[in-house]
Amino acid sequence: QARRDLDAAQDGQGLEAAVLRRWPAARQRAVLRFWCQWRNQRVPDERRLGEALKMLEARVDAAPVIEWPGAHLRLHQGRLLLTGAGRPVNPGEPVAQAGPPLQWDWRRRRRLRIAGMGTLVLRNDALGDLDLARLPATLRLSWPSSGVAREAGQSGSGLRKRLQALEVPAWERDRLPLLSDTPDDAGRARIVAIA
Repeated sequence: QARRDLDAAQDGQGLEAAVLRRWPAARQRAVLRFWCQWRNQRVPDERRLGEALKMLEARVDAAPVIEWPGAHLRLHQGRLLLTGAGRPVNPGEPVAQAGPPLQWDWRRRRRLRIAGMGTLVLRNDALGDLDLARLPATLRLSWPSSGVAREAGQSGSGLRKRLQALEVPAWERDRLPLLSDTPDDAGRARIVAIA
């Protein structure tokens, strides 16, 4: 039954709160447990499951979060979203973490592991708008909170509006890596891509 319910409630990577609300609490708990297992996440304890059910009744503009070891559960735009604490880093793979900007020679090293987020890979995409032939040999990897928007001559609100237009959830915006060229003599950098 839980598998069928999961299929009914699933919307991409999330679960539709409106679908879950139609069911009794025991059925909601069973679906949430099954979903966590199916997503290879640790199943929350009974207290947190109860908190998750209360999230389903939250205001439309609310953004509640429940955390337990290894996972986060959020309600966003009427959907429950489950995220993990990140995968372990593979030994020998370069790692970047949110913090000060770092230089990335992407032509020599095409893959860059970002702790807790995944691996960044630059590649030509016939459908995309990133032209690798026009990129500088060294890219600067930074995060919105590092001030790269100001260096690129944008206000923080300008970058926020770009990220909103891309439908990046608010809690992900400061974690999202930005690729820019290195600053020129006037200290201005051009944002090349939002990874």
